Amino acid sequence: MRSRFGIEVTLEEVRKTILQGLGGSDDEGEVLDLMEVIAILVIPILIKASTLEGGGSLPENVVPPPENLLPSVVRILLHDVCGDASAEQELSPDFIRRMLNF
Repeated sequence: MRSRFGIEVTLEEVRKTILQGLGGSDDEGEVLDLMEVIAILVIPILIKASTLEGGGSLPENVVPPPENLLPSVVRILLHDVCGDASAEQELSPDFIRRMLNF
């Protein structure tokens, strides 16, 4: 199996590693909650954006993330948490607490 993000896995790997790890059991009737589904969808695009931001490259035929994704996420977080998208904010325990509470 190959995802549109270029990740190649077997169906068994998906069942055992990804879905079981996020769903929390071996039970075939186990369901994923909304946050788990969002994580499955968002994490690959953030990893790709981080790879490109760090000067790396993606494999051929892999759909790249939107341009400036990570700077946009930072601006959104600063705006929503601090009220100012251009604020200089130190990454501190207090900031992370406010961000998670928001």
